[in-house]
Formats: sequence, C-alpha cells, structure tokens
Amino acid sequence: KSREKLESKIGELADTNQQLQNEISERKRAQKALQKAHDELEDRITKRMAEVTTINERLQKEKEEREKVESKRKMSEFKFRSLFDLSPQAVALMDPKTARIIDANDNFCKIFDYNREKILKNAPADIGFFTEEDRQRFMQELRASNEVQKFEMDFKAKDGSILNTLMFS
Repeated sequence: KSREKLESKIGELADTNQQLQNEISERKRAQKALQKAHDELEDRITKRMAEVTTINERLQKEKEEREKVESKRKMSEFKFRSLFDLSPQAVALMDPKTARIIDANDNFCKIFDYNREKILKNAPADIGFFTEEDRQRFMQELRASNEVQKFEMDFKAKDGSILNTLMFS
C-alpha cells in the first residue's frame, strides 16, 4: 500500500507540476502580450506626442502671426483715425448700402453745423444734406467705376446755405 500511496502521490505531484508548467507558460505568453501591447502603446504615445508638438508649434506660429496682424491693424486704425479726426477737410464715411453716414469728423460737424449724434442718427436725405437725385448720381458713379474722384455735389448746411463740395470715394 505504501508503494501505491507513493505512486499516487507521485502522480498527483506530476499533475500539479504539469499544471504549474502550464500556468508558467500561460503567464509567459501573457507577459509577452502585455509587453507587446505596452511597446505598441508607447510607440503610439511617442507618435502622438510628436503630432501634438508639431500642432503646438504651428498654433504658436499662427498666434504670433495673428498678434502681428492685430498690431498692424491697430496701427493702421490709429493712423486712419488720426488722419480722419485731424483732417482740416470735412470728412464723413457713408455706408453705400444704406446711404447713412457712419462717422463724421469734427470739421464736417462744424461746417454743416450739426452735432455728430444727429448726423449719425438720421439719414443724410432726412437732414437735407443733399437731394436723393444727387445721392443717386453719386452712387451710380461709384458703382460704374468702383471709385469717385472730384464728384461735384451741393450740400445744404443747417442754416440753409449751399456748400459746393467735391466728393471722393
């Protein structure tokens, strides 16, 4: 019986040994698969980081370019505003679609004797600056050549006096 017990025990140990061998093999396969997945993930992360770095560099360049453009725009606006406001001539900006004055310098207001709010709030025809016929002639000239040079037009000041002007656009 002892021999049978011993052989039974050896058989059990052999089975346990085989199970352990199988588990060790499975664990090694799992470790290899895990290492492969890790390496692939590491590679994907490296590639993605390179993409992100490239995108960040491009965005930084775009930001710098926008800042330069914005700085130039502000300088241009400052120059325009200075020329507009400080011009010794009466200057007004008119929206060609609505025929409304969208801005006027102090000299324009002074010459026509209207405050800026009234000029901007009302259409020029409502104030009586010029006739609808004159406005249409001016707009026709502007549409025909995309610019207007020395276009003669009569404006009426608040006191009723007529001011012969040269229009440019």
